[in-house]
Amino acid sequence: MRGGTPPVRLGKNRFLAVMHTVVRQRGRSMYAASAYIFSAHPPFAIEAVSRPLNLGHQTPYPVGLVHERGESGDHLLLSYGVADNEWHIARLSTKALLRALVPVRTEAMPDAGTAAEPLPTRLHFVRGAPEEVRDEVVDALRGLQ
Repeated sequence: MRGGTPPVRLGKNRFLAVMHTVVRQRGRSMYAASAYIFSAHPPFAIEAVSRPLNLGHQTPYPVGLVHERGESGDHLLLSYGVADNEWHIARLSTKALLRALVPVRTEAMPDAGTAAEPLPTRLHFVRGAPEEVRDEVVDALRGLQ
């Protein structure tokens, strides 16, 4: 997660926002935007995330999000920049976007045993993440200490 839109409230217990991510592919930085839902109550756990949104551009950077309810239906207006020289607004179906979200499970981070009183930290994994991926993330975090 590298930033994105301010969240919009969905009911009493959840917020929705769109984040900006970067993935290195073939030596290049590829940008993507994904939606995510998080709890409206502490510790504000991430509950679900979407696959990258197809906005028709290789470098989308989401900056604004508005929840629009009216006679024409329930939509989200997403404003985003492209390659630091264009801006666009996408109208997304709220219902379709919510159906596309993948649940996320939050786990307590294993204690690395290096600090007297470790900070409470939580890791978020997409449901069904392979154990070897989870182990790799934990090992990498231990290496940073």
